[in-house]
Amino acid sequence: MSHPEKIRIQALKYVDNGGAISDALEIYGVSRSSFQRWRIMSNETGSVAIPPRNTQPYKIDNEKLKSYINDNPSAYIEEIAEHFKLSTGGICEALKRLKISRKKKACYMLKETTKFVELS
Repeated sequence: MSHPEKIRIQALKYVDNGGAISDALEIYGVSRSSFQRWRIMSNETGSVAIPPRNTQPYKIDNEKLKSYINDNPSAYIEEIAEHFKLSTGGICEALKRLKISRKKKACYMLKETTKFVELS
């Protein structure tokens, strides 16, 4: 879990005002590597705020996947992946994200075996 921006600023100000780094680490409960990373970030960008992550949109539209599964309930993951031109792993992740289980129960028929014993 990351430290709030307020703690980051306070720790940096403490050291800038003449406090020892080791004291700041103990007071604010941060590691030396985190403190050094904050200091570098502060010098380079002028801020210690956590930068937003660059996320890409999903390759598959959730609604299209849901409608395909509703139209083809017996389709295997490989068939779904081929339809959407994605890998099976990508389809599995999309199904997990949508909380859709694709487990298919196997039905087994037990065969009765009879043994013929020869009487002598």
